[in-house]
Amino acid sequence: MARKKPEEHFMKFYFVRWLMSETVQAMSFAARGVYWELLVRQYASNTGDLPEDPAILRRMVGADLKEWRAFEPYLNALFPIESHRRRNYFMSEVIAKNQARLESIKSASLQGVQVRQGVPDGTPHGAPHGQPYGNPNGNPDGAPNGQPKRKEKNNINTNYNLVGNAGAGNNSNAEPGKAIAKKRVSTTGTGVFWPDGREKTLEEIRLAHR
Repeated sequence: MARKKPEEHFMKFYFVRWLMSETVQAMSFAARGVYWELLVRQYASNTGDLPEDPAILRRMVGADLKEWRAFEPYLNALFPIESHRRRNYFMSEVIAKNQARLESIKSASLQGVQVRQGVPDGTPHGAPHGQPYGNPNGNPDGAPNGQPKRKEKNNINTNYNLVGNAGAGNNSNAEPGKAIAKKRVSTTGTGVFWPDGREKTLEEIRLAHR
């Protein structure tokens, strides 16, 4: 008979049910010993049952002929035959409950390992709860909230004024009557110039529009 796994070596023993059983109380001490041995053998069996042949059962539990005969009258009632195998119904329930307990422990253990290793298991473990850590608060150019940074206007505005060649200085060689484009450079940022070429200030512009 193959050995069970170490985690299956444990068996719940309902001692009150054993002590209160009228069948057990009616047995001799030898018959109780054979009964208990057969129950344990059924639990230890990988198939959860026992052989049909009484001679094999007697040798299995190590009972002599006298001890076996003390129990034999109870054999068929306590271990009925099904498909040429014997099973005690109560012990079959114990085996089923123990298997369910082991499966529950195995499942809980596996889930614990998956959580520690970060393996998805269909639960919210490890689900993101916001922006990923280290996410910039804006664009690489420092603009907040991801808004594109507005390009700064060049304070140097160009304005061309058409003037004659009179008093043109270096342009005195220009043809008479030809307009010469002079580039004016904004220094106040308004880009509005007086006829004499001086740039208007903001205050002057406000006064002019009153």
